[in-house]
Amino acid sequence: MKIKANKSVNRFGRIPTPIPLDQSPDNRHIRFSFKYLDFTNPKFTLDQFLEETPKRLLDRLKAVSAMTLREFRTCDKNRAYRIHCIKWERTSELDGFTCLNEQLRDEEPWQFQLGLRHGRVHGLLIEETFFIVWLDPRHL
Repeated sequence: MKIKANKSVNRFGRIPTPIPLDQSPDNRHIRFSFKYLDFTNPKFTLDQFLEETPKRLLDRLKAVSAMTLREFRTCDKNRAYRIHCIKWERTSELDGFTCLNEQLRDEEPWQFQLGLRHGRVHGLLIEETFFIVWLDPRHL
């Protein structure tokens, strides 16, 4: 008797590629999402960003996306990236990401540096996806 493999198809009509067994969550690479990108805060507008840092942002996103989750979470000593959790009480935004719903505001906020003179990216790290919320070209 022959047994056929179950070839389940996802909603895009493709057979999903299995995740290799050695790909634990900590070994997956960082992904980026702009789903919660917010330009309503006057400190973090698109105009300020476009004047100063688009190429640097893309270069840094490319470099960070080559990191695994483990590398990202333990990169705080690397001065080039300055990746770390945000402590809102130590910032000018004491209320945090007020543009997000309450459930998302409960997630741990993170930031990384684009370069000494190029600002920072602020967002949420949920699993291996970094959801960009604010682009901060002037360290405001």
